[in-house]
Formats: sequence, structure tokens, C-alpha cells
Amino acid sequence: MLIRNVDRREKKPNIFFKEDDYYLIDHEQALYIDRDFMDYIKEPNRWSFIYQDIKGKHLFYKLLKKNKKKVFFDTFMAYLPVFSLRGLDAVELKLKTNGFQTTDYQPIKSYLEDVRLNQSKFLNLLIELIQ
Repeated sequence: MLIRNVDRREKKPNIFFKEDDYYLIDHEQALYIDRDFMDYIKEPNRWSFIYQDIKGKHLFYKLLKKNKKKVFFDTFMAYLPVFSLRGLDAVELKLKTNGFQTTDYQPIKSYLEDVRLNQSKFLNLLIELIQ
């Protein structure tokens, strides 16, 4: 949800299993962000990639919806207020210096800052999407 990975769906999970652990890969559409978080909040259909999209539902949607009473976001929400974006500027400069396109950097950074500043709205969205 935080990185808006619209490509994390049942039909294309890109998941590795090792014993009892799993690892998600494939971030080709992660950070597909072009506006502030509050703009996305105003338009609920901008989150349809979670519950139903043309390409399918989010990989964990059924599990989260089924077990919603067992789903806790406490740890994530405890880290969100201290989530630092300071290092992003240096990374963006390094990418730009090496000839990589960074035109989407500012919208992504603004979105992440907006989520951090609107933690309760982000938590409400997480809960609402699995109800």
C-alpha cells in the first residue's frame, strides 16, 4: 500500500518461498505515484488495484480480508512517524548525476511525506480496504 505497487497481484505474485519465510520481488510498478497521498484519498478508485483491478486483486487481499481481526498494523504504524526521507535527496542527486531520469522523484517524495504527516488517514485506509 505504501509504495502503491499496482503489479502485486494473484496472477503475477513473484514470490519466493524458503522454509516458512517468503520474499516478494518485482518492483517494476512500485512507486507508481504522481500525486500527494491526500489526493489519492479523495478518490477511492485510485486504490482499486488492491481489491479489484483489471489485472486481478492484490496478492494478499483475500488473506487479509478473511483474517481482518488478526491483522495488526501496530509495528508499521510505530515506525511511520520516524520514517526519514533525508537520504532520498542524496540518492536522487546520484541518479541524476549518473544520467538516470528522476522527474518522478518529487511527486514520490511528496507522497511519502504526505503519508507520514497523515498517519491516521493511512491506517484508516488500510483497515477500510480489508473490511
